[in-house]
Amino acid sequence: MARGVDLFSRAGDFGAAQELATRLQATRKAQQETLKTGAEAEKLGGENLARQAQIRQLVTQLGVDENQATAIASNPDLLKQYLTPKSQQGLELLKTGKFSPESVNNWIKGVGNLEVIDKFNKPEDKFIAKAVELKFGEKAKYGDYTPDQVAAVNKALFDEGIAGKKAGAMAVQIPLGDVLQKVFQSRDAEDSAKAFGQAGEAYTITVPLISKLTTVENTVNNAFTGAASNINLTISKGLSALGVKVSDRATDTEIGEAISAQVVQQIAKVFPGSQSNKELDQLLKSKFNLKQELPTILRLVGQIKDEMLAQTKTYEQMANLPATERTNFNAKLAQGQNYQKIQQYRDYEKKYLNKTITAEERAQAAKLKQELNF
Repeated sequence: MARGVDLFSRAGDFGAAQELATRLQATRKAQQETLKTGAEAEKLGGENLARQAQIRQLVTQLGVDENQATAIASNPDLLKQYLTPKSQQGLELLKTGKFSPESVNNWIKGVGNLEVIDKFNKPEDKFIAKAVELKFGEKAKYGDYTPDQVAAVNKALFDEGIAGKKAGAMAVQIPLGDVLQKVFQSRDAEDSAKAFGQAGEAYTITVPLISKLTTVENTVNNAFTGAASNINLTISKGLSALGVKVSDRATDTEIGEAISAQVVQQIAKVFPGSQSNKELDQLLKSKFNLKQELPTILRLVGQIKDEMLAQTKTYEQMANLPATERTNFNAKLAQGQNYQKIQQYRDYEKKYLNKTITAEERAQAAKLKQELNF
């Protein structure tokens, strides 16, 4: 075509030369777009391979599930917290079960020396709380736990330590769902990335709190159903998962105050503005009979936990999208849909326990369970 333009021009047929020149320009532009698209696809393919490698590394080294690993890998700021060489060395040290989590965390920050755990020492409160949460029980000495149990507790505390560092830097009292909506509402790429980074920080705090609330819910439910002989002892063990120490000889009022002052505060930091949270706070601040109010407490804790679950599922869905598509993902709408699915699954759970579930409902429950990754 370029040669044709030259020939027509020499022959004086300027109309034909101009028409061919226009076609030539369009063809060159199309070629450039093709080359650009190919280069971008190649780059994207390389980025996807790197991301998949990071996800596998997070699953293998940290023991998180694939959804959590994908969520972490999609957020560069979070990924740095988990996969720095120093952090990885610290994690390997903790897995040995020989060193205290505090000294390893300080070592990662370049402060102090590694301290070998004295097997005859009493574990710290947060170590015991995590051990109870992991079903290892509350024991008098470090030596009463097996090395594998110590390593598992250390690893869990290390993982929460990373979330804690992010939480300390956050100081943002915005629930995960609201930050995700900021990503959707942002039209500027930089603002969207910043909002998604905040959402990642909120996500790393919310996930372990959901696990703790599940432990509290399951343990305290034993007291309510009569499976436990000492209600206050059972509640004390359940709350220890959240690091709340309550004597099994505490009065109803003392237990209520402990939950209100510490449990509700933990929830409020991650999930401010929740109506269920406000309702729980008001209930615990009023004078009440613990045995009579346990069903209400469990109902509210369950609602709060499911609202948080809907938010984390929404974040994981957004994390699986390319960054350029996140501003088109309506987080509020997705969160509402996820919550409805969770509530539907809870209804099926109740029917299953009451032995009234049909075969069709059982199949629907199995489908929801897989979709929600329960």
